[in-house]
Amino acid sequence: LKKQFESPPYSISVEAGQSTELRCLPPSGVPAPRVYWLKNGLPIHNGATIADDEKTASEVGNTILISGEGHLMIGQAKLIHQGNYTCVAENIAAKRTSPPASITVY
Repeated sequence: LKKQFESPPYSISVEAGQSTELRCLPPSGVPAPRVYWLKNGLPIHNGATIADDEKTASEVGNTILISGEGHLMIGQAKLIHQGNYTCVAENIAAKRTSPPASITVY
């Protein structure tokens, strides 16, 4: 993998209830890297619910999607989405981590 991300994610502010996206273009490499995201250092799974515990998660029902290109998409931003997000690109040879980008919900 090359050292630099082609386009790392940038911090954004979003109004509650609006959709938003963090874009991440990983470094090129052979084989092509797998892209995933961390929120405050913890992995996000596609369609994942972010919450401090499962009870809150089921009540909030706030899903996050990771597109085929590796962008992180939030359908309806809620306060629980606030935090620092890191894009990670990994293949058999190497792993690269972007600088963190914050999402602020107002």
